[in-house]
Amino acid sequence: MIGKYLSFICVSLMLFTCLVVGSNGQEMEPLGPDLSMYYIAVENLEHLVEGDKVTVSILFSNNGDEVVPSGWKLQVRENGKLIKEATYDLNLDPYENGHYNFTMECKFGIRELEATLDSDNIITETNEENNQFKTHLTVERGEPFFKWYFVLICICVPAIFIPLIIITIVVIF
Repeated sequence: MIGKYLSFICVSLMLFTCLVVGSNGQEMEPLGPDLSMYYIAVENLEHLVEGDKVTVSILFSNNGDEVVPSGWKLQVRENGKLIKEATYDLNLDPYENGHYNFTMECKFGIRELEATLDSDNIITETNEENNQFKTHLTVERGEPFFKWYFVLICICVPAIFIPLIIITIVVIF
């Protein structure tokens, strides 16, 4: 009977030691919240053309064991220039995923999109190094906006105004 209690106490002490002290002998700290970037998804990524308006989705999660409170900022930069800033107004539960969507217009060239979670660093996290994610977009050159209008103007304007000018000259003289 005493052996059962002694075994129970030994196992309990070992479990307590494993919970408080890690396997390497160092004391374990509570995890806390941990915002982590997951991915930047861009609509129609395979064929982006200058001038297209596309939906961008920023996907992230709380990898910590405590709630991330609302009120932190998310920033998105394109080639280093801030193009979007938003305040995340929802709590993010432990191990919960979140997302933020916005629309942007594509500009020609190779573009770098970088998203940063908690850009003001107001959330104390277990890992501050996983709050950013970068991706690159290749945007093809679109048709010049003026090309078709220029052709129409060069053909239509003379076709309309030359007869009017001729009629006006004939009527006056």
